[in-house]
Amino acid sequence: MNTKKETGLMITNSTPADQSPSWPSSDVWLPRLLRLLDEQLADANRLRACSLAQAPLAAAGDVDGVSAVLDERELIIDVMAARSEDLAPFVRELATLLRQVAPRYQDLISEKIKTLEVITQLVQQQDEIDLAMVEHTRDRLSSEIAGVARGRSALAAYGRTDQGEAGGPIYQNREA
Repeated sequence: MNTKKETGLMITNSTPADQSPSWPSSDVWLPRLLRLLDEQLADANRLRACSLAQAPLAAAGDVDGVSAVLDERELIIDVMAARSEDLAPFVRELATLLRQVAPRYQDLISEKIKTLEVITQLVQQQDEIDLAMVEHTRDRLSSEIAGVARGRSALAAYGRTDQGEAGGPIYQNREA
């Protein structure tokens, strides 16, 4: 191991096998990682709550209600996406970092990550169900609107007005 004395600090050209040269001691990064994971979990649970609140609104065809929940979800997702950027270096070096901490922290970090994955999967599954319900409602409403339009056209052919006043059939002289 090559070392040299420089301004009172010992600088080494090699690192222990279990420590990445770009990461400080786990005393420095571990609290930050745990805080970021806890914040991400809290927001994931908020996202799940929104997803569960959205489901009955979608089933009832409440477009305004679904839209309000989607607006709230968008804010949560934006925060989670920004935090994911903060977590990215940890994710890239996770295997190396986990070797630096005690087994209880390895288990804690792994459990938090697994819980995030489960919550995310539940939200995605509910979104697929809700999307199918919204599409079904849209298709049903589209058919109903088309039926109303056909009915108005049929009534117009017999001279009915929008106020429901009856008229007689309208005939056209096609010989002219």
